[in-house]
Amino acid sequence: MALNAISAYIPDYLAASLQEKLALLHTLKLSHLELSHREAALGSLPASEVYDIRDLLIDEGCSVSLYETSVNPADKTSLNALLRNAHLLGIPFIKLDLSDCADDDAAYCLDAFESYGITPLIENNADSAFRDSTQLQSFLKRFENRSCKVIFNPLEYVKTHRHPFFHVYYAGRLKNHIMILRINDGLYINGSAVPPAHGNGEVKELISIMKARSFSGFFSISPYVPSASKQFLSDTVIWLRQTLKGI
Repeated sequence: MALNAISAYIPDYLAASLQEKLALLHTLKLSHLELSHREAALGSLPASEVYDIRDLLIDEGCSVSLYETSVNPADKTSLNALLRNAHLLGIPFIKLDLSDCADDDAAYCLDAFESYGITPLIENNADSAFRDSTQLQSFLKRFENRSCKVIFNPLEYVKTHRHPFFHVYYAGRLKNHIMILRINDGLYINGSAVPPAHGNGEVKELISIMKARSFSGFFSISPYVPSASKQFLSDTVIWLRQTLKGI
């Protein structure tokens, strides 16, 4: 994977069709798109539509770097359909919710991912059982013989009143498991989202230390503040590139 790789999530309210999303992606001078079940239900799409998506990605010179699924890990039929379609599209990472999953179902799920060569990702969320690094580390330890990586979300750590850099990254053991860093920020006072480097998320520090450790995953941008526009995405990409060049 290339260093300084940036991916973007573009919800339907900013660009309704996949063609429009890819056009906006090109405007941002990016080629890695993030998708979710809200834009494409890969667990149930017919093969013809999956091939249409694949062909469009090839034509536009883009890829889907991350897919977020709502498939229940215990639903083996939907899980395998999802993985077949994701494999066809060349998607390397899929985020899924394993926070409340029974160990037997989690083991089956992780083994299924491995059989397709796709890496499962779990993410900290202030409103889930994975609200802190302790829970993430416990899960990873239980399944340490299987491939599972982490999405590091500074804003969600801020919501739990943790310092993402000093309390979580620097003092914790997640470092070698992180594949995606969310470029977002927020305020301790109320957990509200603010532009990068305008809050308590220590985003610059995270980028700097991860670059020092030869991070080869993705920096993930999204319109995460309320009523964010296309300009917000553009400003975030510009800020991130300037930060990377300053390191």
